[in-house]
Amino acid sequence: MGVDFNYIDQIIEDCQAAKKAETVYEGEFDDFSKIPDVRCAVYVIRQIEGNKEENLARFKKIKIDEKGKASYPKLNEKNQYNSVLYVGSSKGNLRTRLTQHIKGDSRKTSSLKLNEWFKGTYKIEIKVYEEKQSVLQIIEDNLAYQLKPVFGKMGGNGRS
Repeated sequence: MGVDFNYIDQIIEDCQAAKKAETVYEGEFDDFSKIPDVRCAVYVIRQIEGNKEENLARFKKIKIDEKGKASYPKLNEKNQYNSVLYVGSSKGNLRTRLTQHIKGDSRKTSSLKLNEWFKGTYKIEIKVYEEKQSVLQIIEDNLAYQLKPVFGKMGGNGRS
């Protein structure tokens, strides 16, 4: 019985598409209200000002206090002093996803919920693509691999 490599072939095809993908729009925002209503984007949330150690201590405390009540992203301890807080992607409405990170609108969805613990200023960088979800995920994974964010899984399905 031969081995079927369709899954691996699809990953290779998606990787090739990700390498060739071009952004259709890029922008940087420090004001959430100015973020455009777009879909199919990769985003980076970066701390600009604020005390990283104090923010991290507040995050750790709230994650313990809210255990079982809210979902927060994984803390990557080895990257804890990086200015890149999070790298993510959204195939749906980007503003909705970013609202979860900024305002903590969803207790069940894993998100930063910056309003609960972060003090300082941040910038959101977005890159919009016209690619399918599996290709967008590879683009996100590659960016996270390069930028080494403080929070979130590293690589698809937690690979790193």
